[in-house]
Amino acid sequence: MPYIDAKDCRLFYQIDDYTDGWTSPETVLFVHGFTECTEAWRGWVPHFSRRYRMVRIDQRGFGQSGAVAKDYKLTTELYIDDLARVINQVAGGPVHMVGGKSGGISVMSLAATRPELVKTITVACSPVTPPNAAGWVEEMERNGVRAWAKRTQRSRMGSSMPEAAIDWWSDMMGRTALSTVHAYMNWVGAIDIREDIKRNPRCYYLTRGWFNHESSMINSFDEWDHKYGLERADKLRAAMYAGYEQVNLIDTQAYPVEECLDRSQAVADRLHLDHGVVGGSVQLLERLFKGERDSEIVTIPPGEKIGFQHLFGERVS
Repeated sequence: MPYIDAKDCRLFYQIDDYTDGWTSPETVLFVHGFTECTEAWRGWVPHFSRRYRMVRIDQRGFGQSGAVAKDYKLTTELYIDDLARVINQVAGGPVHMVGGKSGGISVMSLAATRPELVKTITVACSPVTPPNAAGWVEEMERNGVRAWAKRTQRSRMGSSMPEAAIDWWSDMMGRTALSTVHAYMNWVGAIDIREDIKRNPRCYYLTRGWFNHESSMINSFDEWDHKYGLERADKLRAAMYAGYEQVNLIDTQAYPVEECLDRSQAVADRLHLDHGVVGGSVQLLERLFKGERDSEIVTIPPGEKIGFQHLFGERVS
């Protein structure tokens, strides 16, 4: 079985890759939450592993990575180091990351402290301050982890989840050692990563096409200066773009980005915003021109009204 040596632990991971053998798929790392393991992502495998190299891990203390002692000191830094080790071994470079519930704590923290290892992050229901877990540990000590999981399952899964699914999740979560529960709750019960997370600035994005069009931003700004005067035009720009903090030029690899740097910097200067360059891609357009069709490309016959059913595959009343 695949393991990675880490401090005081051997981390278990699993790779699901059913992409075409002649392609080079991107890697997506999935990080589970409290009392879970790699099996929490089981239902995601058929959807993701056909297009991505999917990596699932058992976090320290859970699943096949093994339990930790009740008094073991878990820290955010330790979980960050675990994720970095996994990424370096299985990918050797930045990956996309998905974190569920408390698994998102280490995902967000890694992105903030080791951005060179992360392409994107997606987190669901992940706390940045201690969750409301009053009485959980005491209940598990009295009745066991599975009984707690069973009792609280409906609040997580909803009323329409089949009873067999509730039992499956309760069995999976119930295999967590009580000693790990104590150690994990000592850690998560004291977290506060609000100041540690780098907030991405609210960005206005530009490509070369914006500058080549006759009604480009620069032309509009010049017209405002002429029509309203510099002072009033500056106030108008400040009001219209008050929600933005940075102007980003997208490097799609479709044109020499250096040809547009001065003009995008000029836009940022006129708006008194920061300036940056971010990577982009024309891959979706290339697939469209090749006639490829999948869930990312919606084909609508001419004259047909666009509705939610085209986007989500079902009618929304």
